[in-house]
Formats: sequence, structure tokens, C-alpha cells
Amino acid sequence: MILENNNDLLTKLRKDLDDIDDQLLELLSKRFKLISMIGKHKKENNISMMQNHRVEFVINKAKKAAENNNLNPKFFKKIYQTIINVACNIEDEIIDE
Repeated sequence: MILENNNDLLTKLRKDLDDIDDQLLELLSKRFKLISMIGKHKKENNISMMQNHRVEFVINKAKKAAENNNLNPKFFKKIYQTIINVACNIEDEIIDE
């Protein structure tokens, strides 16, 4: 009986993780759709793709949010660097069309 309850708990916790993963993916999808819109705006208005001040702002914001939530800021810096790299690739593709 105890083992069954432990398995039920593990199943529930994993389901909760799966739900969070689904939310993360949905949010990333929304973020990248916005990136596409930004890329089109930059192309139409002849704005440089790379905006170093914006990159620094986003990374610093993520690091501070991580610290405020007792999370590893170095880890979140890496995550946001990856997200920004993908965003830059999306913008490059749009601007180069």
C-alpha cells in the first residue's frame, strides 16, 4: 500500500512537471512569434538586427530574476543566451529574405 502511494505521488509530480514543460513550450512559441514580428519591423524600417543594449538588458533581467527567486543566475544567463541566439537567427532569416 505504501509503495502504491509513493508511485501515485511520483506520477502526480511528473504530471505537474509535464504541465510546466507544456507551458514553457507555449511561452517560447509566443516569444518566437513576437521575434518574427520584430524582425519584420526591423527589416521594414531598416533597423539593425543586433541591438547589444537590448541583449544585455534581457540577460541582466533574467539573472536578477533568478537571484530574486533563489535560482542559479549563471544557469539562467546560459538559457537566455541560447534563446537570444535562436532569436537572432530568426531575425537574420527574416531580414535576409
